[in-house]
Amino acid sequence: MNQDVFARNVSALMAKCPDLTSDVIQTCLNEPCQASLVNHPIHFPNIRFDHNGQPAHLYEGIDPMLHIQAVVGKQLSGGPVSHILTIGLGLGLLQHELLAHKSESAKLFIVEPSLRL
Repeated sequence: MNQDVFARNVSALMAKCPDLTSDVIQTCLNEPCQASLVNHPIHFPNIRFDHNGQPAHLYEGIDPMLHIQAVVGKQLSGGPVSHILTIGLGLGLLQHELLAHKSESAKLFIVEPSLRL
């Protein structure tokens, strides 16, 4: 991704997340990124990383699809949706579910500013 697109994506992210500052973003980009692909007990892919010295996962729980399906169902049940914006791919699970349920007129935008971020 070129720097101009990266800068616009980070600006859009900061506009939607008022607590996110330039210092926080810079710290995230400068810290080493130690993430690994792991399997949950039901052999479901997940991403493991360390946060504040503690192990964390992209998806918590045994079956992340149950959570994803509930979120997508809730968000799309309110009527027609014209635009969907997701930050990051997240193994593509959320995007897969959104594409399976979105209307013909909805547009899906994926912003991946940086793996470290």
